[in-house]
Amino acid sequence: MLLPTSGTVWTRPFAGSVRDPIGRRTSHERSTLGAGWLLYGRRQTAVVPLVCGAVLMIYPYLVDDIVLMVAIGVVLVAIPFVVRDDRKH
Repeated sequence: MLLPTSGTVWTRPFAGSVRDPIGRRTSHERSTLGAGWLLYGRRQTAVVPLVCGAVLMIYPYLVDDIVLMVAIGVVLVAIPFVVRDDRKH
């Protein structure tokens, strides 16, 4: 699918962009996981899940590459399991 841009130049959408169905699905999944971590961190007053949740909700809009999006998502989901926040704020 070609998309019109300014003038006569036609471009294809990025593979992981929000216009691509796979990119939209991946972005939605990461944002949903982020909302879960954000709510958990807020209710438990734990900083690590709170920050990871916020970043998980924001970063899919900034990353266009689908492989990079998945890799960053896996790391951000795993951080609260690896880094235990014993001091609750």
